[in-house]
Amino acid sequence: MKYVPLLLLFVLVGCAAVPIPFNYDDSLNAREAATAVDRALMTQPPNFRPESVDVTPEYVMYGKGTISRGRNSLLVVPIGNVIAVGRGRSSTTSKNLIERIYFDTYSEAKLYRKRRLFVVMIYSNDRQPVKRFYLYNEEQARALINSLHSLKRLSSQPAGNAS
Repeated sequence: MKYVPLLLLFVLVGCAAVPIPFNYDDSLNAREAATAVDRALMTQPPNFRPESVDVTPEYVMYGKGTISRGRNSLLVVPIGNVIAVGRGRSSTTSKNLIERIYFDTYSEAKLYRKRRLFVVMIYSNDRQPVKRFYLYNEEQARALINSLHSLKRLSSQPAGNAS
């Protein structure tokens, strides 16, 4: 009975993400960085993988699908034993579920290990967590961080100086 708190502590510690010290390298060019970001986001586990990824000089955009909401109405009038159906109306509203990470609004990306996955956590300029990316491979997680920092560096340069 005296080991229950100790066992509970081990279970709770096992659920936490463990930080991995990492110094990023922001020397990638725009094409290499964009390719690495696309590859990393599209190779996440299926329940975290976006439907599409687009890397621009200002942001990374990833789509999570489309949500549609519809409304139908139909006029039905009973006349004795007969039901008369009049005209109806239908409308559908669709919305793309898209998220963006602007390079000028995030401050850093950190690397964590959580069970079998490597987690790249993106933080905003005010140190709030913005997004988590989950990867199977530590090398790919490090490449994602390097790529995001390279794109951040390139986005802050004047247009003629980007390499």
